[in-house]
Amino acid sequence: MNHVAELASFRIRSAVEEVAEFLRLRIQGGIYVVGTRMPPERVLTAEVGVARPTLRQALERLKAEGYLEAKQGAFAGTYVTDLIVPTDNWLRHMRAHPDEFDDIYRFDLLIEAGAAAMAAERRTEADLGEIQLAIDQLRVLARLDSLKDQTLRPEYAPLRGADMYFHQAIAVASGSRRLADAAFRIRGELFTAGVVTRYGGEQLPDVQVEHEAVLDAIRAGDPAAARQAMEIHVRAGYQRYTSVLGGGSVSA
Repeated sequence: MNHVAELASFRIRSAVEEVAEFLRLRIQGGIYVVGTRMPPERVLTAEVGVARPTLRQALERLKAEGYLEAKQGAFAGTYVTDLIVPTDNWLRHMRAHPDEFDDIYRFDLLIEAGAAAMAAERRTEADLGEIQLAIDQLRVLARLDSLKDQTLRPEYAPLRGADMYFHQAIAVASGSRRLADAAFRIRGELFTAGVVTRYGGEQLPDVQVEHEAVLDAIRAGDPAAARQAMEIHVRAGYQRYTSVLGGGSVSA
């Protein structure tokens, strides 16, 4: 295979496609949480830097794909759906294209481990507080009986937010905007907002132990230990993903 030619063969996307992809990744990564109302159009247009007609076309595309829905009445607006349909579509796509999932996973391993190592060198007390807060939120949520249910439900929304917040807080603590941007994108590509709810609550204790090991290394200012702890966490996460995808393995 000619990898140079493969890398060079990209397609220029329209503004609507770019905006739809940006918002799609934010939903898939847990920035916009299931069941919550999307920000007003004026906020979104300022955030993505496009005119309202372009934004509206992108929002309509995401509605057609099952990410968003319009609600009427006292709480009218555009809301994030339960994500059942797009999560099923994502899983179906990755089962059919295991090489793509392999590529995403390997990139995630590099980004997350690198961010943890840099965070161990650069973190502030405020950064440590933000990471600890995410861990504390996940610990509280693990006690909720609703987490024993392995279906996609609105009750899982805080869980999605807490897990995303942990990884994003570490990326911010790295002190690198580019690393933080890459971490945000990869969490979206992994569709953590949807797939994490397919694990089942019984796996949360393992996730908590892994998170705490990462934080301990970052707090100790040990880049090598932080990198190793995050690699262990990402690899364990990969195993949780493959259990949902239906097996298979990636050599790490």
